[in-house]
Amino acid sequence: MNFFLIVGPQAVGKMTVGQELSRLTKAKLFFNHMTIDLVDFFFDYSTPQGKRLVKSYRDLLFSEVIHAVNYPGFIFTYVCDYETEDGLSYMYDVCNEFENAGHTSYIIELNADDSIREMRNTTENRMRNKRLKRDIAKSKELFQLFEQSGRTQSIEGEIKWPRYLRINNSSLSPEDAANMIIKHFNIPVYTP
Repeated sequence: MNFFLIVGPQAVGKMTVGQELSRLTKAKLFFNHMTIDLVDFFFDYSTPQGKRLVKSYRDLLFSEVIHAVNYPGFIFTYVCDYETEDGLSYMYDVCNEFENAGHTSYIIELNADDSIREMRNTTENRMRNKRLKRDIAKSKELFQLFEQSGRTQSIEGEIKWPRYLRINNSSLSPEDAANMIIKHFNIPVYTP
């Protein structure tokens, strides 16, 4: 099974590129907000309870996917804070879990200009799929706050993984970015 970890700053297009990669490969997409939005009904993600629940749900899903037979592939999107102790190590830990079970892990880092990301923060697809982003005023406020609170883009050469690709998708469509991933790693495309 192929495991794709798509990382990058908020509103860079991780979910949208993941949707296209999923369409082309039939790998299942699990984007970051699926658990954050679920947990938010009970605990704000910034609380210790919220963080524990999000991590627990993710770990449980990863474990089931890793041990599933004939699973079509798995895509996970993640915002890494490279300034925290567990930022980069978390990415490696997840990839190694899949590798240790005999799967192949890929890290794809998306980057885009700040102005592009700010515009993408309020796209229709984002609003439809991420409940917490639907309050546009709050979403814009959180976008600015998050931009000032950590480093969510790696420094050139910082990510050391054998199957790593960095893409600036400022002027790329999600289809173009997904096709770059497929071509770069020679991933088979699903044909019915």
